Amino acid sequence: MNYRFNNGKMNKVGPMKIVISIVAVLLFLFFLNLFAPNIFSGAAHYISIPFWSISRNVENNLSKLTAIFGSKEKLFYENMDYRAQILEMRIKLKAKEVLLKEYEELSKAFGGNDKNLESVYAGVISRPPLSPYDTLIINVGRDKNILAGDEVFFGDMFLGEVAEVFGESSIIKLASGPGEKTNIVINGKIHATAEGMGNGNFMIKIPKNIEVKIGDSVAADKSGVPFIGEVSFAGEKSSDSFQEILFRTSANISEIRGVRIAR
Repeated sequence: MNYRFNNGKMNKVGPMKIVISIVAVLLFLFFLNLFAPNIFSGAAHYISIPFWSISRNVENNLSKLTAIFGSKEKLFYENMDYRAQILEMRIKLKAKEVLLKEYEELSKAFGGNDKNLESVYAGVISRPPLSPYDTLIINVGRDKNILAGDEVFFGDMFLGEVAEVFGESSIIKLASGPGEKTNIVINGKIHATAEGMGNGNFMIKIPKNIEVKIGDSVAADKSGVPFIGEVSFAGEKSSDSFQEILFRTSANISEIRGVRIAR
């Protein structure tokens, strides 16, 4: 038991002596350098060279790491900037496409012929399904001398008539409205009356012996014979002496942005 105790004590004393010796040497060197700095200047120089070399390597590596992270950060922000520019260009391109489409529609709506110079152009502010069934609401009224009964066109295509007029707006009743009657001409020679079925669709009843084909043109029986659409169905009922003809307007009513009011 005594041997183990003494042996443990000796093991604890050994490291303490080493630490005390190192501290003593360091103090000795410190005071020696303080009172006689030139004695070990050469040796200190050679001893410090490896530490300087290590220090320089560490600084170089840190500089490289800083440059790498800095360049990555720069690339990140440049990439974000490029993406923002691309998005802005796409928005501008889309806006130009919308304007071009609107210009084309306005050109169709106004016509572009000399006979239309006295017509009044109007923008459509509401259309089916937002406006009442088979009507358009336009942004001109008494302010542009619009009158009930004025004929309305999309380009040279007949749409209907002005039904009601207000101060700065009007309601257009489409010829395709359910129950509306319009005198028409098929292929410029077959006269008949078309009945509106809604959403740009019409039905005609004519005798069976009159030949009508799908694709035949249909125009309003009015001055100038304005075009309306094309035949989409031609059939007959065996128990009836008449055949049913269906046709629809060439323009999509829900996409019309502007119209022309004839004066």
